Amino acid sequence: MRIRQVFIFLIAGGVFLFLYRVRGAFTPFFLALLVVYLAHPLVRSLEEKDIPRPVAILLVYLLLAVLMGMVIAWLLPAVRDEIEQILMILPQQAMRWEELAQGVLHRMRRVEVPLTIKDAIANLFIRLQQGLESFAERVVEITVVLLSRIMSLIVAPIIAYYILRDRSLLRDQVLSLVPVHRRDDVLELLREINQVLNGFIRGQLIVSLAMALMLTLGLSLIGVRYALLIGMIAGLFDLIPYFGPIIGLLPALLLASVQSFWKAVWVLVLFLAANQFEASVLVPKIMGDRVGLHPLVVIFALLAGGELFGVLGLLIAVPATAVGRVLVSFWWKGAKGKLV
Repeated sequence: MRIRQVFIFLIAGGVFLFLYRVRGAFTPFFLALLVVYLAHPLVRSLEEKDIPRPVAILLVYLLLAVLMGMVIAWLLPAVRDEIEQILMILPQQAMRWEELAQGVLHRMRRVEVPLTIKDAIANLFIRLQQGLESFAERVVEITVVLLSRIMSLIVAPIIAYYILRDRSLLRDQVLSLVPVHRRDDVLELLREINQVLNGFIRGQLIVSLAMALMLTLGLSLIGVRYALLIGMIAGLFDLIPYFGPIIGLLPALLLASVQSFWKAVWVLVLFLAANQFEASVLVPKIMGDRVGLHPLVVIFALLAGGELFGVLGLLIAVPATAVGRVLVSFWWKGAKGKLV
């Protein structure tokens, strides 16, 4: 019995190591999963009207393509103009910050303060400048990575099509590997996993879209330039629980500070109010406790996912952990039943 357990453990370790080495291949499958959960309700509705499933999928794809085309045609010119303006003013703003830092350091030399305090403030300015440069490099890095994944964007709908078309066949193939007396249990397990993923993915997308619209409108009302771009960036980062709103706030503060200090203060107030509204109203109403995870578990999952798989890890950490919770609960119920 022990030899069998060791053998299973080694196989599981080998599978995990293999999956880690080919982690880049998960991106199109993750995107395909998003497409599946977005498209499936519409496909099912069309199928109930006696439209063949492959035709229903293609009709839904056509509808989504038209909607995306309209949104891109409306957003792209405005976003492109804002990006061009930002690229023009950022070098000038960086020079202004450097001049401000030099001016503060020059004034400090005239003031009689302990040398250690002067050194500490000087180091603070240096680290702030390095942090801004590092942040800008990181944003460019992420952008390049996203652009390099363009093939994933092309492959994902194809993968999603086959998953949607062969959904019943795939389920039956999985069940064929399970002993007959356990198939009802496995079906229940698959339903629970589907419920968790369905609630999280659709709920998170709706919440992030609502936050993007709300922040864009709020930024426009308080007169912040580049409101559309800032709102879109904040909405994208909001897909990452807990850390996403903080990451989305940084570029907003950076761009608002180009206008004035008080604009940056108003942006901070707006983001705090929006995130409070998200946590107290949007998430409970739209998502509820779909994943059933304690906040500390979510934070650890995000840190581990980011460390192992980068940006993709941050996106899949919570749903993957929620699925893991369902699997552990299913295994524990089975083990407990055997003990009883």
